[in-house]
Amino acid sequence: AMQAIGYKEIIPYIEGKISLEESKKQIIKNTKNFAKIQIRTFKNKFKDKNWYHLDITNCKNKEILDKILEKMN
Repeated sequence: AMQAIGYKEIIPYIEGKISLEESKKQIIKNTKNFAKIQIRTFKNKFKDKNWYHLDITNCKNKEILDKILEKMN
């Protein structure tokens, strides 16, 4: 559990070694890197599948479902 994203980045802040802002920046950076690795892994593992990018940043659940269904048709 201590290797989950967020733990190792917050410890230096708690110890007074870095600022909270720097800790947040590291969490964001490491989260993005982890997501990129996951995407690459899934794309390589399931090469015969179609992949779609959906921007759901400001969507509600119904809107997300509508976007998914739109891509599937």
